[in-house]
Amino acid sequence: MEFPMAIQTDGEKEAEVGNAYPHIRVFSVGKGTTSKIPLPDLQSVEQPWSVAGKDTLYQPTKEWSYFSAVCWFFGKHVSDGLDNKVPIGLISNNWGGTKVELWQPKGELFNAMIHPYFVGPMSLTGFAWYQGEANAGSQASADEYAQHFPTMIEEWRIGFRSPEAYFGFILLSTWCLNKNPVSAAELRQAQLKALDLPGKIGYASNADHGAGCNVHPPDKRYCAARLGNSALALQYGQPVAWRSPTYSRASLNWETVQHEGGTSSIPQVTIEFNDVSDQGLYLLENPYNNRLDPSNFNCAAQLEGTCAWPMVLLNDDRGWVNATLKLENNGQTVTMEPSSSSSSNTRSVLRSWQRQGSLDQDDATILATSYGWGSVPMLSLYDRATDLPVLGWHEKL
Repeated sequence: MEFPMAIQTDGEKEAEVGNAYPHIRVFSVGKGTTSKIPLPDLQSVEQPWSVAGKDTLYQPTKEWSYFSAVCWFFGKHVSDGLDNKVPIGLISNNWGGTKVELWQPKGELFNAMIHPYFVGPMSLTGFAWYQGEANAGSQASADEYAQHFPTMIEEWRIGFRSPEAYFGFILLSTWCLNKNPVSAAELRQAQLKALDLPGKIGYASNADHGAGCNVHPPDKRYCAARLGNSALALQYGQPVAWRSPTYSRASLNWETVQHEGGTSSIPQVTIEFNDVSDQGLYLLENPYNNRLDPSNFNCAAQLEGTCAWPMVLLNDDRGWVNATLKLENNGQTVTMEPSSSSSSNTRSVLRSWQRQGSLDQDDATILATSYGWGSVPMLSLYDRATDLPVLGWHEKL
């Protein structure tokens, strides 16, 4: 969330657009203050309430200074959705690279940068949250996050005396930890536990437009607009679709294929989803994360599993192999089956099956499916109506 307009893609040009939004005010809290006890006032202000514009959004001489790119694009998107007729105040209140625990009561950043708003308390409409990399690392740390994050939201709502205030969060972007190539995926899944809370909880994915192993993708417009749509729908009641399709359930079946020795039965899985529009899904031929400059990010140079392509888990210790996706049922469902060309491991598996001449359902089967479950998700499934990506999953059958 701290990532500023000064290093945003086309940041100067985008900041100039702010001149057309005088009804938006911006405020930046200063960093550098922590406290072991709750403070009644903010101890540092980087930028007091100011009219939005290039000079108040863009500070090229202070790269990591005001104003937050996500905060600005989020607020601008919400304003546009309200026909720019509603005054909006945006507070950039953040400290990069911090853990979620520090923002809970008794946490040193909570005491210095959140509690002061409780005095009164200050009236507000909601929150936008973008954090997670500091808590990634293992399934255990993700499980802890799944407890801390919803608790923090509830505590903030209580402190602001707004028990169902809008709270929108952005799922962790691409981020590589070599000791655990799926830690970012585990953290994203943990973030989604916040959806179990009552009230207006929104989210947006930022894992399909990442920057490889750099957790700071330079263009925040995608995730901010997606999160803004959730606010327009949940807070302002607009008919805006904002939920990404998500895994619902899967069923196993077998496809009969012809070859020189006769026929074989190849296992495949049909995946059903939540929140798919009537227009169905489409397949992106080349995922955005696969289009990065190879001099900046090369999948082949990363730990196995970092670049997360569609995979299926085969029985009898055959292991995980690359999978092919096919749209079915007018794009409402997707089939996954072992790919015959995407990896040498998969090709050898299929050749082995085919040499047997015929396989029955007891010989080969799929035990689990995985899609986009890694540090750098190769997301290729999108909803036609919303252009939102299907979120990653890692599920047993």
